[in-house]
Amino acid sequence: MHRAGSATGFTRFEYRPRERPEPELTDLDRLLRRAMTDLRRLADARATNQEDVAMPGSRLVLQFSGQVGPRYAIIASSTAGSTDPDASPAGSPTDPLIVPPNSPLGRSLLGAQSGDLLRYAADDGEHAVYVLTVHNGRQG
Repeated sequence: MHRAGSATGFTRFEYRPRERPEPELTDLDRLLRRAMTDLRRLADARATNQEDVAMPGSRLVLQFSGQVGPRYAIIASSTAGSTDPDASPAGSPTDPLIVPPNSPLGRSLLGAQSGDLLRYAADDGEHAVYVLTVHNGRQG
């Protein structure tokens, strides 16, 4: 506020709004934006009824960079019961990799199709994975 004298002897106050910098995005804002993007991708995939679009419950065959042979994976339907949000390709190649949808790998897989080459950042660095096949619906 700014004081300005007047001819009547009273002090008049003028309101001058301060310029405020735009607030920075918080972690929650980033998380919400990422979730909305993921939901749009899933809605688009379901609306077009694409059989080979990865979504929760999809079974995939993946080829991780630096690994010999493909790896089977399932995108978990939810994060309930998941203790590791950062699923990694480590483990036996014959055991299916259960991928939480909120993990870095899970977020990159949502909406992916057969033939996609994806990159994702995890705690131990950036990784690449090639999506060989995506199966949805009944097994057969």
